[in-house]
Amino acid sequence: MDVFICTDFEGITGVTMWEQVDPKYGAPYEAARRLYMSDVNAAVEGCLEGGATRVVVLDWHGAPLNPVPELMHPEAEYLVGRGLPRGWLLDEGFDAGMLVGLHAMNRTPNAVLAHTMSFHNDARYWYNDRECGEIAQLALYMGHFGVPQVMVTGDGAVCREAEEFFGPDIVTVAVKEGYGRYCCRMLGAEETSGMIRKGAKRAMGLVGRARPFTMELPLRARVEQLAEPVDEYTALEQVMRLPHVTRDGMCQTQLDVFSF
Repeated sequence: MDVFICTDFEGITGVTMWEQVDPKYGAPYEAARRLYMSDVNAAVEGCLEGGATRVVVLDWHGAPLNPVPELMHPEAEYLVGRGLPRGWLLDEGFDAGMLVGLHAMNRTPNAVLAHTMSFHNDARYWYNDRECGEIAQLALYMGHFGVPQVMVTGDGAVCREAEEFFGPDIVTVAVKEGYGRYCCRMLGAEETSGMIRKGAKRAMGLVGRARPFTMELPLRARVEQLAEPVDEYTALEQVMRLPHVTRDGMCQTQLDVFSF
């Protein structure tokens, strides 16, 4: 069985501030990269224990290189850097997808570092009139290739979001519980590593049962965002009062969700 793991950063164990997910902040980001590797490697290990024969990890967070090369799992492949090939190698054929370190969609209450695509522009996306965050966008992209999601990890809010979108055939692992955008109750990396490994192994049992996430095509797409970007720590209450603009369009395929 071949597994494709897409990773983000805001939902990683121990992460609760923007400084931890942006290389420009230096030390906090470098420390968080080790936490990132702990979560990702735990997922890889669980996949292998569950019968995976190939595991590809996509570094999807905005920085050019989030994985720590010397800490990469020796039995996984890592797709990293800028200028990712269209399709992300998914046309090579994968039996399951996993989303590790994800966050909830923009404006979700009590969700750690919640946003959709950019935390500078208060963006919100709808496809066929259903608001979607990044887990749904990623699942749509992978669904184009027939790849179903079997596990999502992050805070409690994104786990609940995953269950709403994907139904009962999804394993979720909550590594923290948010009290706001920048505050959470978190667990230690040793604890969450075990949780993620066990979750990934259990998720491999959903292969063949979980279905790819799809929507009727063409997708009616809409994005609402700020007319002018703001600093990442601008209060949400203030952001919501600022001028926004809306754009409508169509996505002919699910591959177009990130180019709209």
